[in-house]
Amino acid sequence: MYERSHLQLYRSIRRLHKSLPPAFRFMGNKYIRDEWDRHRSVLRAALPDPPSAVASTAELEPNADKVRTTFIAEWARYHNVMAEQVNSASRWEESVPKYGVNLESSKLDAMNDQQIGQLHALKQEVLKGGKE
Repeated sequence: MYERSHLQLYRSIRRLHKSLPPAFRFMGNKYIRDEWDRHRSVLRAALPDPPSAVASTAELEPNADKVRTTFIAEWARYHNVMAEQVNSASRWEESVPKYGVNLESSKLDAMNDQQIGQLHALKQEVLKGGKE
């Protein structure tokens, strides 16, 4: 059941991206694919060989459930924000729609160095995309 809802969220976000301008759609799809691939590989790397040696990932990595829950919750929040923005953008006629929200300072303060690096790489990708 969990894996199914996980996959449904991913697919729903990809469907939302179809409503974005082409450059945003490309960047959004690439980012979500990369992030979800990173998330899967981290969980797989934690599993020993053979996987049947451990009853659950919780025994292996005590924070795995928390990481997974936080990961899904943040992507669900992203989905809700994007759905709202896509719906309101489709109602605008002449003005240019704006997508995204400002990052809360508390979220930025809670990030580790790797996450800050990923955020910086994303910013560079966005800035580079605007110049092409």
